[in-house]
Amino acid sequence: MRKKGLSMYQTQKLTYLFDSLYAVNNICFWHYTKDWELLDTNCPWINEVRNFFFDSKDDALKTYASNSTMPILYPDRLCLTWAIQPYIVDDNLDSFYVLGPFLNSSVSEINFKRLLDDWHMSISSQHRMMEVQKEIPVIPYSLFLQSVRMLYYTLYGKAPGNLTTTSFPTLNPLSSKNTLAPTKKNGSTAHDITITEHSSYAMECAMLKHVETGNIHYQDELQNTELSADNYLVGLMSPGDIVRQEKDEIIVFVALITRAAIRGGMDPDEAYSLSDYYIQQIESPDCTDLNNIMDIHFLAYDTFIHRVHEIQLQGKEYSPFVNDCIALIHRNIYEKITLEDLAEALGYSTYYLSSQFKKQTGQSIGDT
Repeated sequence: MRKKGLSMYQTQKLTYLFDSLYAVNNICFWHYTKDWELLDTNCPWINEVRNFFFDSKDDALKTYASNSTMPILYPDRLCLTWAIQPYIVDDNLDSFYVLGPFLNSSVSEINFKRLLDDWHMSISSQHRMMEVQKEIPVIPYSLFLQSVRMLYYTLYGKAPGNLTTTSFPTLNPLSSKNTLAPTKKNGSTAHDITITEHSSYAMECAMLKHVETGNIHYQDELQNTELSADNYLVGLMSPGDIVRQEKDEIIVFVALITRAAIRGGMDPDEAYSLSDYYIQQIESPDCTDLNNIMDIHFLAYDTFIHRVHEIQLQGKEYSPFVNDCIALIHRNIYEKITLEDLAEALGYSTYYLSSQFKKQTGQSIGDT
């Protein structure tokens, strides 16, 4: 049956997309009218999960959708995440397509049951939800965002821009403004502590080993093993806040790769300066887009690996004072440093420093 506002070809593509997402990653789709009447879904747990989805829904969503075609990501009160894609026809809001729910981290059964207890669910309902929780897909945000991008392309015939994460205070289960969030007798929120499972320690060791050894071919090796980065999951650190979760993940990751780089021969001051640079980028008030945040994540990893690779090559080929000169340049990579500054810091004349640097490296200091 053709959906309103869609061509037969678009309807066929949507059907194929939804079937594929569910078959491959267990991601469900939901189609609602603009007034949130359910039109269609392939979710096998309709009654169980959509109660939480509707409990988080807010009128601000319709206001947003009337001015934008961009999708919205947000978590519900059980830390399940959904993507809502407004569908606009002739400048008017026609309906909503929803993908989800999914989990970015595996929530332990103990903690999930604690969340259900806080909402005073019946024993039979809790039992059913505990079974459903085992079937909800656990996938990285990057993989889920690919599905959202495909949905946008199918509906509008073009790729979306940056997927802006829009947060509504009433949708955040940990927000102080959320009147729906239960409160314990001592006044604290019911979700103060979230216990989650994590990816294997072997995956973390493999990623850090690439930094420590300066392995510039890390991408091929990670993709060609079972330790794929697409399957890498991090514990839930900021329940209910997708952007903060991603930022916290990267800050921890940068701290780990910084120390791996030092073990690989990188000067500690240079490594810490580079670490500070990326953390400052992450914590910038303008850094609120998930795509940009993940770009910083990959750039930091790649930069540290290539820097260690350069240092390990340099250590075999150049004299100590040239190695010191290179380390000083990289330590001040984001600041302007002159030949005179380098010569004074290392105790050599500008002529000797520049000539020896050129002789040994084949490059002038200004090209480094």
